[in-house]
Amino acid sequence: MHTPIFPNRTRPLLNLLTLFLAAQLLGGCAEVGPDYKRSELKTDKQFEETTPAQLDPAEVIRRDWWAEFNDPTLTDLIDTGLTGSYDLKILVSRVLAAGAMIDQNEADLYPSLGSETGARFSDSKETGDSQSFTAGLNLSWELDIWGKNKRRVKAAKAEQQAVKADYRAGYLTLVSDVAISYFTIRQYDAMLALTKSYIKDNELILTIYQQQAAAGIESEDKVYRQRALVNENRQDLLEAQRGRAIQEHKLAALLGKPTSEVKLDRGTNPSLKQLPEVPVGLPSELLNRRPDILAAEYRLNKATQEIGAAKAARLPSISLTARGGFTSAALSSLLSGGFLGFLPNINLPIFDGGRGKAEVQKAIHEMEVEKNKWAKTANTAFQEVADSLTNLANRKEQLSIAGQRVADLKKIQAQLKSRLELGLISQLELIDVQQSLFEALKAEKKISNQLFRDTVLLYKALGGGWPDSSATVTAK
Repeated sequence: MHTPIFPNRTRPLLNLLTLFLAAQLLGGCAEVGPDYKRSELKTDKQFEETTPAQLDPAEVIRRDWWAEFNDPTLTDLIDTGLTGSYDLKILVSRVLAAGAMIDQNEADLYPSLGSETGARFSDSKETGDSQSFTAGLNLSWELDIWGKNKRRVKAAKAEQQAVKADYRAGYLTLVSDVAISYFTIRQYDAMLALTKSYIKDNELILTIYQQQAAAGIESEDKVYRQRALVNENRQDLLEAQRGRAIQEHKLAALLGKPTSEVKLDRGTNPSLKQLPEVPVGLPSELLNRRPDILAAEYRLNKATQEIGAAKAARLPSISLTARGGFTSAALSSLLSGGFLGFLPNINLPIFDGGRGKAEVQKAIHEMEVEKNKWAKTANTAFQEVADSLTNLANRKEQLSIAGQRVADLKKIQAQLKSRLELGLISQLELIDVQQSLFEALKAEKKISNQLFRDTVLLYKALGGGWPDSSATVTAK
């Protein structure tokens, strides 16, 4: 009489479960390789001493710092860009892909389970017809004795954090680019209004010269010179119109819209009555706030974890496989006979031509690369902050001087107009002053736009105005 190996149908599964729970305990060994520790960076001591130490990095800059400009159109454009930018959508997808990579690496920490069913039929002259049926489960597991898989999971998590920081950096770059493009358009609007007014005045003067030349009072030379000046102004007008259109096209691309859908009404050039107060904070706070620095540090962490994974790959590995289930010559009695197979497999690297050692050295060198990238990124950040502060301070002085120059020329213009009406001076003297005033106004508008740009770049350099990491999951 045939006696089943297992007294009941659940015994094979219980045995397999017990086997792999014991193996789980064996897998809890120490991880090989270095753990990540942040390196110290040199900072500017003078900068350190002149900034308040009590600043909280999370509260240094308001997230919607662009609202400080008090321009509803700018705010609407930025809101549109945050929902429509293709760059941000790409970065969101990368964050989600990095999360999937974590799940993929974590799956290697656990056994894999599969099922199989089968039937076999044979016809032999010696044994005659035969048949067999099988149904069972397969379990396989590589014990993570040296922490190779755990290191890979940590590396994947570090990469996900780096990609999230990339998203925040992209967010900040988008906001800054939209603001700069918008302010540039407004500068063009101011230049267009100024040039049109200047052309109108010069066309009036040209008409006067033409009338005087026809009466023989003035020479044709003045007519030609004045006409050349008018044509030069018209060329400047066309160039300003071209530049404005190009900036609108750029703005549309930033917002993720066709160029035909972004048309800004002509507006006045914004004026910075008072620059927003921007607390700089300490260099150490900058390290915790700038997303590009954070991304570089997370990738340094990832490279450190990969050294451990490469070292663990050179050590012996143990894999456990088991197969259990039921088999029978008749389908009707399939569940009456059970089987269980267990096979441990030890892989001991002996000779691989130096491949494993080379992988470790490669991981070490790549870690050094990421370490220097992180240090370079941080150093560049300090430079950008210093440059922005210098530019702002210098440009504010330039704007003050340019404004005084414009005010003086306007006073001279008013005086000359009064003297011209009394016949005390010639039209030529007034034209010279008007030309100087026009150039002074253009220079003032240019410096004003640079001041807006420098303010935006300072916010960007300080790493302000990006959302928390949860926004990367909910962004559309």
